[in-house]
Amino acid sequence: MDRDLWSGLAIFGEIVEAGSFAKAATRLGLSASALSHAMRVLERKLDLRLLDRTTRSLAPTSAGEALLLRLRPAMASV
Repeated sequence: MDRDLWSGLAIFGEIVEAGSFAKAATRLGLSASALSHAMRVLERKLDLRLLDRTTRSLAPTSAGEALLLRLRPAMASV
């Protein structure tokens, strides 16, 4: 698997679990802007919007939810 893709998927999972870019950035020891960039790259690679984001909230899209259902068990097994 493409290392950048795997990294982006891990970041996506962490963002959703944390509930915000800022909290996920703190957990991962990265900047929120780095996570935002990683999400843009991932969404571009997959040609899917995975997160609905506003200045006050974020939530996975239906495509993001479907991906999470498959992603969480795969990441837990790694």
